[in-house]
Formats: sequence, C-alpha cells, structure tokens
Amino acid sequence: MRLTNRNMPNGQRRSPFYVLSNDEIEKLKSDAADIGIPEDILLFNQGTQTGFRDRDQKICVRGDILPDNNGVSARDRMSSRAVLTHEYYGHYKSYPSEYEAGNWRDEYDASRNAALNTPNLTAEERRDLMIDAYDRKKEAGVFDGYDEEGRCIIYGY
Repeated sequence: MRLTNRNMPNGQRRSPFYVLSNDEIEKLKSDAADIGIPEDILLFNQGTQTGFRDRDQKICVRGDILPDNNGVSARDRMSSRAVLTHEYYGHYKSYPSEYEAGNWRDEYDASRNAALNTPNLTAEERRDLMIDAYDRKKEAGVFDGYDEEGRCIIYGY
C-alpha cells in the first residue's frame, strides 16, 4: 500500500455569499452563548466572510461559518461552534495580535488557543481546531512535529 500525504485544506466551506436564515442565526447565537461568546460582538450576514474585524473588534458571521461535510480537512469540516471559537478565543481575545491578519502564525495561534481555552467544546471540535493549527504550520513549511498538548488533543496520548 502506497502512503500519500493527507490532503490539505482548500478553505472551501459554504460560500460566504450564502445568506444565513433566521433559524441558522438563532442556532449560532445559542452555540455562541454555550461557549461563552457575547452576542453583542457578532454581526450576522455582514462583512465579506466570517472573521474577526480589527477596526471595531466585531466578528462577522457569514455563510462560510457552515461546514463543508464533504471537505477533506478539519478546517473544511469543523463545526460552526469551532469556527466561532477560532474567531473569539483565538483572534478577539488575543487582540491586538503581534502578527498581520492572515499570517500563518496568527491563524496557528488562533486555532491552538481556541482548542486549549474554549469551554464546552466537544472532543471532536477541540481536535479539529488543533489539527487546523498544525495544518497552518504544514502549509507554511515549518511543521516540526507535535508538542505534548497538541499530541494529547489530536491522538489522546
């Protein structure tokens, strides 16, 4: 059997142009409350994509908050709750970042911090966030193995 590299994320979740319905927004608000995210910083169906907005410390929530269940990577498939935690516990709570927006280190830190610090996540959500953090290092060509916390969350030992 030939071993191949695991497919890397292609960033394809749902389209950010998808307009979230009122029912989807209510579910996202409930999920946010469950994991300790204040509703007043969430802007639904605003902005160009889901993400933390530095200029006013708000989180825009677009259609791309919804997972692609056919995706090949943790980033594509991770739950909307996991994405919310990446934005809140990763970016919002760490504002201002020492890195430019979009820098792999900023994204690595955001997913890692969310995996380690978010209350009420499922083991799968925590795992997907930690895998995403390490995928960011792999994409940047600087992966040097898993540390103890990462290995424990991803592999359970």
